[in-house]
Amino acid sequence: MSSWTKSCAFSLVAMVSLLFAGCGGGNGGTTSVAPVTPVTTKYTVGGTVTGLKGAGLVLQDNGGDNLALTASGGFTFATSVASGGAYAVTVSTQPTAPAQLCVVASGSGTVSANVTSVQISCGAIPNHYFVAGSVYGLTGSGLVLGNNDGDTFAVTNGGFFLEVLDNADYDLQVSAQPTGQTCALSNGNGASNTLLPVQVVCSSQWTWTAGNEGAGVYGTQGTASPGNIPGRRYGAASWTDASGNLWLFSGLQQYWLSNSNEVVTPVNDLWKYTPGTTGKVGQWTWMGGNSNPLSNGASQPGVYGTQGTAASGNIPGGRQNAVSWIDSSGNLWLFGGSGFDSAGNLGDLDDLWKYTPSATGDTGEWTWMGGNNTVPVDQGTPGVYGTPGIAASDNIPGGRQNAVSWIDSSGNLWLFGGLGYDSAGNLGDLNDLWKYTPSTRGDAGEWTFMSGKSMIFGQEVYRAQGIAAPDNTPGARLSAVSWIDASGNLWLFGGVLAGPATSNGEDLNDLWKYTPSTTGNTGEWTWMGGSGTVQSGSSGQTGVYGTLGVAAPGNIPAGRDSAVSWIDASGNLWLFGGEGEDSTGNNGPFNDLWKYTPSATGDTGEWTWIAGSNLTNQPGVQDAGTPSDNVPAGLTDAIGWADSSGDFWLFGGSETNDLWEYKP
Repeated sequence: MSSWTKSCAFSLVAMVSLLFAGCGGGNGGTTSVAPVTPVTTKYTVGGTVTGLKGAGLVLQDNGGDNLALTASGGFTFATSVASGGAYAVTVSTQPTAPAQLCVVASGSGTVSANVTSVQISCGAIPNHYFVAGSVYGLTGSGLVLGNNDGDTFAVTNGGFFLEVLDNADYDLQVSAQPTGQTCALSNGNGASNTLLPVQVVCSSQWTWTAGNEGAGVYGTQGTASPGNIPGRRYGAASWTDASGNLWLFSGLQQYWLSNSNEVVTPVNDLWKYTPGTTGKVGQWTWMGGNSNPLSNGASQPGVYGTQGTAASGNIPGGRQNAVSWIDSSGNLWLFGGSGFDSAGNLGDLDDLWKYTPSATGDTGEWTWMGGNNTVPVDQGTPGVYGTPGIAASDNIPGGRQNAVSWIDSSGNLWLFGGLGYDSAGNLGDLNDLWKYTPSTRGDAGEWTFMSGKSMIFGQEVYRAQGIAAPDNTPGARLSAVSWIDASGNLWLFGGVLAGPATSNGEDLNDLWKYTPSTTGNTGEWTWMGGSGTVQSGSSGQTGVYGTLGVAAPGNIPAGRDSAVSWIDASGNLWLFGGEGEDSTGNNGPFNDLWKYTPSATGDTGEWTWIAGSNLTNQPGVQDAGTPSDNVPAGLTDAIGWADSSGDFWLFGGSETNDLWEYKP
């Protein structure tokens, strides 16, 4: 065989491992072979960190490949090491928040597989201790804490650690308050041998906006003025319109005569408050009604006109403890209350009114939409209940005061309970639930009796807490508070039970949710929390306040009546004040502020004590030198609004005319 043939045959056999460069012709042919590059295997280096409590720890491998860690657990360096290569893990930077000492075990060697055996153990620096702190409710920036050693440090929402030397004392203080909030410390001082968890609770501030503790200053009707202000009153009705203006109507107003005698009478003046821009006080505008309630012998009768027809001369009579709504068109609705009919007779009214503001911003017009324009003296008109769940033109709730109200997303007006007249004309506490559906034609709509009893003193039915049931129902009560959430559920809290079995009334703290039926039938009540009984010998349920600013399943406001309520954009329910009994047994008005956060899963939520005192009869602080000290006094029968910015407003109550603003 020739040399050429031998060479090519050899190449064919060896081509799986050698590159064939070519075969020369004749006896001089040669073969050229490229070198094979060996494959390098690489492995990762890592391990586990234990005891790490915060930020600042930085590890290195072989003097580089920095790896920052903030929590205990597994770790792996980004750069792998070739098989047979060395690794050496070290601590480049020790933790600083809090300060700790971390040491390395099994930190060096030669890799032949992925390394997972490096151990980083972090612990306290010898003779050093750490106080753990938690921050609740902080919504902004600027909070600075200081210790007695002169050190200060900024704090954000969440937690912090304070380093304390062995046998040393610590005494934390708030060095700088955050913008628009007040923060308070608990367990802020101690020693290294008595470490307790520090709590910093932050809450928003009340701002006293106006008030003169006297008679109203009316100015010119329809014209705003810095000097205008409604007179002191309680039991008024209120609304908030789409522009964020606050509306106020009626209430029981106090007057002092020249001979020092006191006159208290229901009034029928209508007011609008336009909040100021940032940092500026708003202005009141007298929009209608009588500016001199004593001009007619302290009686302000209603001018009803023709039912269903608006007129500039129409005006509801003076009244207190009516209920109110505002619809999607900006019309203000008013029902009942204790007040004057068209003849000047005082009784429990069942009239329904609509106020349509003027498109040009001046005074609007009232329309009498339904109910009676006269009542028997010092009495009221019985209710006409019809068939439960069926609307009818003849249906109408009995005359009443101190009921609660809602408006749903479909524009239906809802009414519950109060002190009034049942189907037989008996006066007492009620637990009837009504729905009013306005007419699409603009004339009178129809009432529907939805649930409860048509007789006074209807009994409560509490089934399993958090579970809706067809026969669940709140008991008869007056002066409860109410909300409606974004899902159209109606919420009810507290109120006073003044039935035949009670002597002076018992303040409740039960929370209820009513879910309307999607088919138009009657919905179902759910008992969401609180108690359905009152302790023997007590005038109401005492509260469980817990820690200020911290939600807890066991927290619950004390039983109360005549409180104020709001709902915020996040669906939290807010409650302020009202009259009840505190933990020491003293009865009177509260100035505590609460927030209820419904559960995302639909079961029972949690209450948070936000501000104010857990005791009754507390004085207010107005225009304090330190704004963070401002707080309303204990109040009952005040009114409240939430404006378009989510701020809460509080007016009057307990014979005052103070206006307060609270920014959550």
